[in-house]
Amino acid sequence: MRGCALAAVALAVGWAAGPGWGNDASVEGVGGAVKLMGGHPTVVMRSARVKIDLASERVECEYVFENTGPATKVLVGFPESGWGDASPPKGAKTHFREFRSWVDGEEVQVTPRPAKETNDGYERFWVKEVAFSARQTRVVRNTYLGGGGGDIAGTSFFQYQLSPAASWKGKVGTIEVEMDLTGMGGFSLAGVKPAGHRRSGDTIRWQRSNVEPSPEMDISISYFTGYSDIWVDGRKCDVAEAEMGDTNPYPQVREGALMVRCEDIGKWLGLKFSQNEDGQRVVLAGQGKRLAITEGESTALVDAKKIELRAERLWVTGVPPVFAPLKPVAEAFGGRVRFDPLTKRTYVHTAKALVGARRPQWLERALTEADLRGKSPAELRDMRNGIYAGRGREFQNRELRHRFYCEPWYEPNPKYSDDLLTELDRANLALIRKAEGGQGSGG
Repeated sequence: MRGCALAAVALAVGWAAGPGWGNDASVEGVGGAVKLMGGHPTVVMRSARVKIDLASERVECEYVFENTGPATKVLVGFPESGWGDASPPKGAKTHFREFRSWVDGEEVQVTPRPAKETNDGYERFWVKEVAFSARQTRVVRNTYLGGGGGDIAGTSFFQYQLSPAASWKGKVGTIEVEMDLTGMGGFSLAGVKPAGHRRSGDTIRWQRSNVEPSPEMDISISYFTGYSDIWVDGRKCDVAEAEMGDTNPYPQVREGALMVRCEDIGKWLGLKFSQNEDGQRVVLAGQGKRLAITEGESTALVDAKKIELRAERLWVTGVPPVFAPLKPVAEAFGGRVRFDPLTKRTYVHTAKALVGARRPQWLERALTEADLRGKSPAELRDMRNGIYAGRGREFQNRELRHRFYCEPWYEPNPKYSDDLLTELDRANLALIRKAEGGQGSGG
């Protein structure tokens, strides 16, 4: 989908689609329809401040306009459009789930009106009339909720177009855009444009001054919404290849569950995979168990026992794959699934790894200088941190987190403190630090 004039919009490319929007632009009425003006003669956009919550797809926009000439009334339109196979939900005339507008703090009515010209991709404008007295400054605020767009490769898009702001007089004084990524879970960025943005934690910011709006300045972010960083028994797993037009192969989060193609789950867990001709039913078998999963059902059968397990098909062409939640499937075969919120990685341990899981022997006995003799600095560091890991410390160092999340014996404890260390632990730590030259302190 596409939006315009300083608005956060969702962009759909290829065959999948989502809605697209833009901020208020000056428009002209033409026989009941509207079109963008070539540039308003007196009203200037002094500033635009936009906050985008990517997870909820909620956008808040605040614009400051100044009329540099005599009193005037301006028809202000917020454009809406779609790309690709984009159409509003069944029975709806718009992609918006909500759209509201205020002028100087007072909520005003907006009316959707068809676009006069569609060659720019605009389908309709959400229109209101704003009156300006001579030399008056007015503040316009919009909030809206909209959907995302994506393509068959599994990439999602969100776009914020600056270019239609050229419908106002002159340059835009200040533009500030803040995109909040909180709550996006395991998403991974595929691209952020244009250059010049700054990222701090879960926030991406753009700031421009004295802007001449142009398409080259349009802001867009593309990302994968799937948790593709998955490790099974310490080995990173790849998703199965998919033919163009067949399916989005990436694991995806639906209603809090990590949904993975059953074919991939079977491969990762060492299970035999089969699927019936219409693609609606799959069977995973191994370790003396047989799990039957039927698309659209909320339960599955492990031998004759029912378990809660929602299954669905996330793309439908030919014989589509069935996706199932990874956690209950792995647990049905004696495995375990953990998600690390810091690194956005998912760790799976199979039943075989868990049954054979043993803490290193040196964690259970007093170490001697002979145990440490000849050890490299890296080996000593690993032993020292292994003692903390043995009591459940969740390391802030990403390398160490990954190192121990891959261990089937590791049990992360969010309430960890050094008070959990035993006298044996403390004695072994002191001996290791001495071997390190007194430099080791955990990490």
